[in-house]
Amino acid sequence: MRQAWRQAHKLRELLGVEVEPLLVFVGGRLEGRRVGRLPVLPPEEVGAYLRGLPARLSFTEAQRVSKLLEGRVR
Repeated sequence: MRQAWRQAHKLRELLGVEVEPLLVFVGGRLEGRRVGRLPVLPPEEVGAYLRGLPARLSFTEAQRVSKLLEGRVR
């Protein structure tokens, strides 16, 4: 959980936008839906969870973040 928060803070510094961590477990059984303030989901529920969140970035902000990430990945 601490690692998820650390990485979210680093991404926030890099991208200049709020980043909220999410824990996804790919194996085993889940007991509970949260760890502290973090939601815990199996992989098959991630898409629906993300689609259900309110939009946080404008289209222009999302494009800026996308271009920044694209430049970092290459």
